[in-house]
Amino acid sequence: MYSLYGMPDKSPERVPVSTKIYLRLNLEVSEYHPSHMSRGIQLSIHSPRHVPSPINEGVFLNMGTVNRINVRLSEKNLLPQPYKSNCADYERTWYQNGGTGPVTQKMCKEKCKLDKSIQMYRCAERRIDYPHNETICQDSIPTFAKTARLLCEESCSSPCYIKQYEVQVQEASSEGNRRSCSKSSDLTASRFRWNILTESLAKLDSNGNMEIG
Repeated sequence: MYSLYGMPDKSPERVPVSTKIYLRLNLEVSEYHPSHMSRGIQLSIHSPRHVPSPINEGVFLNMGTVNRINVRLSEKNLLPQPYKSNCADYERTWYQNGGTGPVTQKMCKEKCKLDKSIQMYRCAERRIDYPHNETICQDSIPTFAKTARLLCEESCSSPCYIKQYEVQVQEASSEGNRRSCSKSSDLTASRFRWNILTESLAKLDSNGNMEIG
């Protein structure tokens, strides 16, 4: 919904700590396979400079519910060489690359795996979790995960600036919508509405604002 990926000249929006964001999401039930009972969305709250996989780094929200989501931002700063932490300044590299590239240690490792896969096999191994437009390898590579992990472990240090979004989700029933479509054969309702309230709870800056993504 909001991203600065590829836009290094723009700054994150800052809002008062008491800000509330209301989202209503519509789900097209008819697009789900009848045997698929887990109907809902995968939600990820993240830094605006980071494009994560919501499947691996998100939370699942059932349809037909009202969800109250509390977000808390915590920050941790490390020191680069010659200090023991030996951290990497991913944000500075991100700016130098025009607003693209990894901004977390995990993304750095995944990008390293992608580069190694292209170099070794001329295709992207299917389990790599990094945004790309490369051709996916048709055949599985059983030894790739172990080989790539060993090759990429040392090249990706902890980030010097760690921003972590802690998310708490409270769910409440909403008008029986979820219950009315609990059977796989029940596709009579083609659309469900969803209310999500996100309340930002984070450390204030000098102006009483917080950074959101």
